[in-house]
Amino acid sequence: SVPVLIDDNGWTLTQAAAVLQYLASRNPEAGIDAPSSLEAQANKDRWLSFFTGDLHPAWSPVFTPQRYTTATGVEALAAVREAGMQLVRKQLKILDTHLEGRQWMIAGQKTIVDAYAFPLVRWATLMLPEKLAEYPNVAAFFDRVRQDAAVVRVMNDEGLLEKP
Repeated sequence: SVPVLIDDNGWTLTQAAAVLQYLASRNPEAGIDAPSSLEAQANKDRWLSFFTGDLHPAWSPVFTPQRYTTATGVEALAAVREAGMQLVRKQLKILDTHLEGRQWMIAGQKTIVDAYAFPLVRWATLMLPEKLAEYPNVAAFFDRVRQDAAVVRVMNDEGLLEKP
């Protein structure tokens, strides 16, 4: 499974939402968890679940179409990829509607939910022919997160920054 977190004691944790929550709880001074109100915590859970159960899995047929068909032809695999992209577009529309009038996913502040959203939205900028043109709120959100100093540092460290 990816991601995998192994703590200082050798304890292993998988699943993106669980890893993000663990890191937020372990490092409260970072201020990346949702506020403690019931509503904020429920919204955090809702959107972590959305990314885990809806948007992230929608990408699977795009990246691994052979898992969704027994056909091996180029046209069949392209059709599966396109079906996956339609699923992604449907989820991006939901995300775009949610982000209307918002800077961040929940509670008016950066949280672990934004961290989870970022790579999933980044894939759209790389894989969808129209990129984020049809999702202006998602595009604005992506630009805000992409400019965060910590995000820039990590993307640079990982060799993921676009070259001018």
